[in-house]
Amino acid sequence: TEEELAIKVYSDRINSDAKTLLTWIKTNIDKLEKKVYKMDPELFEKYQEDLRKLKEEEIPVKAELKEYLGDCYKNIEAADAQDTLTTDVTMEKIERYWATLERCIADKEASVQCEADRISAQNELADRIQEKAD
Repeated sequence: TEEELAIKVYSDRINSDAKTLLTWIKTNIDKLEKKVYKMDPELFEKYQEDLRKLKEEEIPVKAELKEYLGDCYKNIEAADAQDTLTTDVTMEKIERYWATLERCIADKEASVQCEADRISAQNELADRIQEKAD
């Protein structure tokens, strides 16, 4: 019937969006866990910018998608249509990975700040040595 087809299309879209979001989250968790911070200042500055971009530009967009998916799942529950809807990814799984991503970002921000402090201290020491040499 037309209603079953509509539910199937809705189900497929939710499933696709949920899989895409979960893949994006997992990919970024992997990237954040693999980054090394003790590097030359140019690469460090690029990494700082990448982390800022992730947090300030990408995360808000993905958070909107996560909220939209949450609303979709709630609508399905409210319509008592869980039996007619098949999704491979649950909202609970997305939330669990999202929390992991947020923890990874916080950990990396702390690591980046420590590295920035270390670089700053090295630069200050170099400046003092240079002043004494002059």
